Amino acid sequence: MTVIDDSGEPLTAPELQAQFQRVRDQCDREPEGPGIGALTGDNRTSWAQVINDEITIGPLEPG
Repeated sequence: MTVIDDSGEPLTAPELQAQFQRVRDQCDREPEGPGIGALTGDNRTSWAQVINDEITIGPLEPG
């Protein structure tokens, strides 16, 4: 999720609210899954790969 604008300035409260709403909207469109807690029962190598993949994906793009 982007929290700074193209000039490096922090987003305003309304802009942040819009970003959070985009995240919620995207989550609402996805089927419900087991949640991140399901990773705690996985082996360490698998868990590390999933976390790395999540970090690699990066911030959500608007729209």
